[in-house]
Amino acid sequence: MAHMLKTHEVLGAEPEEAIRGYTDQCCVLVTVRDIARMAATLANNGVHPETGERVVSEEAARRTLSVMATCGMYDGSGRWLARIGIPAKSGISGGIIGVLPGQVGLASFAPRLDDEGNSIQGVEMFARLSADLGLHLMASERRDVAQRLREFSGD
Repeated sequence: MAHMLKTHEVLGAEPEEAIRGYTDQCCVLVTVRDIARMAATLANNGVHPETGERVVSEEAARRTLSVMATCGMYDGSGRWLARIGIPAKSGISGGIIGVLPGQVGLASFAPRLDDEGNSIQGVEMFARLSADLGLHLMASERRDVAQRLREFSGD
């Protein structure tokens, strides 16, 4: 894609340089705690859960979650939503954020990727959490996620 953009004079840098810069930005200086805060902020309708500061508009949060639900897990998005049922976004670094609006933001980080570009361990972690805690978005039973997390952790 970078070569195509360069050919059409959309990309100013050399393709290899642009890809290296993109990869460095995606894979460095972000922790699983950082991405968990991002997920929690989206779950909280764009308001940072620790500071109470509005970080993104309600509209931007809703649109972001819509995109996450439909294509956030690359070519595996449909299977992800059917199996795990949590709107999510994965990154090439191995990070995944998942959000149940108004309930919980979740994150994982494990760099080994599957053929679709998603973290192998992250996908399995989300699958187990979804199954064990009943987090599937399409489940008809309304769940108290906070209570289920307390029960799961033994608190």
